[in-house]
Amino acid sequence: MSNTKDDCVTITVTQRLPERTLSCAHLVIERAHLLRKMKDVLVQFHASPGLGLKLFGYRECIEETVASSLLDTISDVFVPDDAQHLAIQRALGSEVQLILGPGGTGKTDVLAAIAMLHAVLYKRRVLIASHTNIAIDNAMIRLAAFFRKQGMGCFLDKQNLVRAGSPHLAELETDAYRHVTLSSIVNDEIALQREEIARIERRREEVLSAIATYQEAFPGHARA
Repeated sequence: MSNTKDDCVTITVTQRLPERTLSCAHLVIERAHLLRKMKDVLVQFHASPGLGLKLFGYRECIEETVASSLLDTISDVFVPDDAQHLAIQRALGSEVQLILGPGGTGKTDVLAAIAMLHAVLYKRRVLIASHTNIAIDNAMIRLAAFFRKQGMGCFLDKQNLVRAGSPHLAELETDAYRHVTLSSIVNDEIALQREEIARIERRREEVLSAIATYQEAFPGHARA
């Protein structure tokens, strides 16, 4: 599934499906299956059993607002309006935070600011997930821009911001995101390993050549 909008779902396949398959295909969303998968993940990471209930609104969760001064950390990067400012304050202090807004209200900026503050202030690892690749791509681009404006380009160079999966936006395939996109990171590492193997192989040939030269110069020692 590559995209969803309203009641339209876009699914991308590796091979063209025959007309007969398309005519009888049905998309089934089994909520019970999704809930079981979420439960499995929570158990796997030893999360509190109450987290799932809090996410679905069956249990109350901590709702706090952090000090406004904490947002000054990224004031040179992003200046939120009053509603965005409050949303970020609550997201930093609450267990669960739901932020709603129509298109163009800056939700991606707010998301990037929240993730950046969690990483900068609390040194936490942040996972950003979405049902569309485009949303993740936009979040990664915005986060990378924020870190660079903050003078933290080294944070990206050290591969602390990683876009897993397959990006859909061509911008993430450029050299500017070479240390961000997982496929580029893997390809670069493979290239380095190949260079190291080639270097070792050259050194091996040099050593073998030196041994052969030594044996020719001192045949008696070689036999002994």
